[in-house]
Amino acid sequence: MIEVEEKFELTEGALEQIKKICQFLREEKLHNKYFDYSDNRLFLSDIWLRDRNGKLELKYPVHKNGYFNYKEYNNPEEIFEKLNINHEKRKGWQETLKNNGLNVVIDYKDVRQKYKCEDFNIDVDITDFGHSLFEIEVMVVNESRIKEAEERIFDFLKRYNIDTQQTPNGKNVVYLKKFLPELYKKLKEKGIVR
Repeated sequence: MIEVEEKFELTEGALEQIKKICQFLREEKLHNKYFDYSDNRLFLSDIWLRDRNGKLELKYPVHKNGYFNYKEYNNPEEIFEKLNINHEKRKGWQETLKNNGLNVVIDYKDVRQKYKCEDFNIDVDITDFGHSLFEIEVMVVNESRIKEAEERIFDFLKRYNIDTQQTPNGKNVVYLKKFLPELYKKLKEKGIVR
């Protein structure tokens, strides 16, 4: 499955409308740590390796220009295979990361409220560094359905009159811009962030 998501600025009006029309599922506290090599080769390839609340996850772009469209991996063995990293199963994934030169580059916490509306997953995120947004996600079975899914997301917003502006700046981008401006600049030059 491929996740198609769009990020939007969280306005008071948008939050009210989401609460009104969507089913609230739960609230989560998330601790996100993103890893990369010292040369930032993962980030510079739009590859996002993270520890979220103690679970290793990988967001890998589905095609060359598929920014914001990722295949997600949640199994450490699959992740290490995808990244071509030698992993000894008897050692934990944390030790494998350390032994292969992967270090924490991004580290923040956020509170996430999860909603469901039709077949859309909506995540409202408020970070500990002052950024808030919401993401609308839908899963598709293959790349040929990505464009249709993106159109459906915008139709959903229009249909329910959710007042918002699309934001190119997800949490990681805002974090990088604020705390690691040189790396942000490199990512912007490569077209990975806007």
